Amino acid sequence: MDPEFDDCNGVKYEDQGWYKLEVPMYKRAPVGPLQQLAVLLPLLDDSTGVQPAPGNTTELLERVFDRPLRFHESELARSVSHAGDASRLRLTLGKLLRGEPISVVILGGSIDIGADLDTAHDAYFVHVSEWISRTFPTANGSAHTFHNAARASTGSPYYASCLHDQVPQEDADLVFLEFDVNDNVQTPYMNNGHRRSLEVLMRKLLQFPNHPAVVYLHWWSPSLNQGQRSFWNHTVQPESGLLASYYGLPALSARDVFFQRWARNDVGFRSRDFMCNQNHPNYLGHQYMADLVIGFLQSQLAATALFPPTPADAARAALPLPEPMLPGNFETRSLACLRDEALRDAARQSGPGGFQWVDDLTHYGAHRWGWASTQPGETLEIKMDTRNPMLASPSMRVVLGVGVLMSYEGMGTGLLECVRGCHCAVTHLDCHWDKPMSIKEWWHMKVTQSSECVLRLTNAQATSSGGHKLKLEALTLRPAGVDALGLATGDSSEWFNHAHYRNRTSLYGEGVRGWRDGKPLPEAG
Repeated sequence: MDPEFDDCNGVKYEDQGWYKLEVPMYKRAPVGPLQQLAVLLPLLDDSTGVQPAPGNTTELLERVFDRPLRFHESELARSVSHAGDASRLRLTLGKLLRGEPISVVILGGSIDIGADLDTAHDAYFVHVSEWISRTFPTANGSAHTFHNAARASTGSPYYASCLHDQVPQEDADLVFLEFDVNDNVQTPYMNNGHRRSLEVLMRKLLQFPNHPAVVYLHWWSPSLNQGQRSFWNHTVQPESGLLASYYGLPALSARDVFFQRWARNDVGFRSRDFMCNQNHPNYLGHQYMADLVIGFLQSQLAATALFPPTPADAARAALPLPEPMLPGNFETRSLACLRDEALRDAARQSGPGGFQWVDDLTHYGAHRWGWASTQPGETLEIKMDTRNPMLASPSMRVVLGVGVLMSYEGMGTGLLECVRGCHCAVTHLDCHWDKPMSIKEWWHMKVTQSSECVLRLTNAQATSSGGHKLKLEALTLRPAGVDALGLATGDSSEWFNHAHYRNRTSLYGEGVRGWRDGKPLPEAG
């Protein structure tokens, strides 16, 4: 265990280091501009487009600012790394002020489901949800909807492909994104797999029917990169933040508030005070995250009540999206997303022993189903329909996304090939890396169209870790156009996978599909 952290796993709250800390709390007072708000709010009429929330104005302000926060005003202001275009958010908050129910969604990884907490009820999204429900009871008594669509060990590439299977898009009003940990540092800058996937995800969300407000959350840990202490710029925030600013998304940054206090070793901001381990915040860390989100919403609610939404806000929210920031990175709906039971039912075992359908249940209770093997020579066959009716010609290929578990202990390699009904180049999967993280990563390959394309995954002998674990967790099929990794489906673009960004020596020799020193090796044959 890293001595910088207090391990939360199986440790009662009262026995964890943060429990006895005295962290100052600040009660935000509705003064200054909010005093003006108290005078103006009762004067609103139908011409503004927004009616005051039910009940007394003073009572409304007291409810909005009732929760004390662990940050003072200057820190809350600093946490807003990008204010964004508030039109969509103003429309959503206007519904709250009118007493209407809203639907809130969060997409992210294990942090967002409360990994390593005693109970998921202590996760920051739960605190935010309870605050919204308590502060804004609806006029007709119906409940607000809160959908936690986060998945352990998952980054934006999964959601870019499987969003429509994961999120109820019809009524989403407010969506939070948190991917700065799992969408880790890659090269080249910006135009890489994780950032391209994040842009596709943003574009898809912004085109949901309700024109939801999308808010990006930059979480920060002092030790994100291979156990080394982070520096101010040792984070993907400059990249994910650039995408957020391009699309006018509000963005909140934990780093911008935490870093200086952590560097000073302030009580409450030492690594062990707010982190369970290198990646997951503890109870206090989740309280910090909730306070940043609630503080932001408090300020935006006050501004929305003072300057209510207008038809111009609705018009701005409905504007078509600009061209993608990253070259050719247009969004397309996936033709297939095989995960969980769908992946289980599409596969069959063969060879000695064989792959097993297993749930690598995390110590914090998150499910991670997939087909796993630990012995070289074991094989798994999967049958998919790879046809794409949108392509001009049935001879054009589609892009298959292969989601495998990447980790730093005991991981092996695999070979993925087309054996019946379709054709593709053999793809080599190396599932070991040195980062102290276990997450789903994506490899991509071009496949011919077929009603019954049979793929075979083989546990290979080569290994750089000494182990041979190989686990398939998802398969996706992308339609025509350019996918989130920049691999055009209808031309002779270079074969591509995320190993290009790991810049590590390939285990495979010349003449075999793979990478060495960050450069693609020639195709076999």
